[in-house]
Amino acid sequence: WIYGGGFMTGSATLDIYNADIMSAVGNVIVASFQYRVGAFGFLHLAPVMPGFEEEAPGNVGLWDQALAIRWLKENARAFGGNPEWMTLFGESAGSSSVNCQLVSPVTKGLVKRGMMQSGTI
Repeated sequence: WIYGGGFMTGSATLDIYNADIMSAVGNVIVASFQYRVGAFGFLHLAPVMPGFEEEAPGNVGLWDQALAIRWLKENARAFGGNPEWMTLFGESAGSSSVNCQLVSPVTKGLVKRGMMQSGTI
């Protein structure tokens, strides 16, 4: 589960994202993670600071997500899950994140499918 918030705010621990019901009703394991948002996650300084690209490439919030997805894939069995059947689900900015992660070469082969609710890219 990737939370929304316009890439500016949000948290996996908000009460509205409580996955108890989904995991109780369906045969699913719900896992979420934090990623950097706002300037800490998506500020890109290269246009105003030439040469800064190597130091801070921008979009580190998406890199946070990719690392979390890789960790979940490697550890899915510890939660009783099947790493070959991982599905990403996101809402709003989380939905856009799912889209980005599904087409990224960094996360290629890590997830089986994606579900996107209320987001565009």
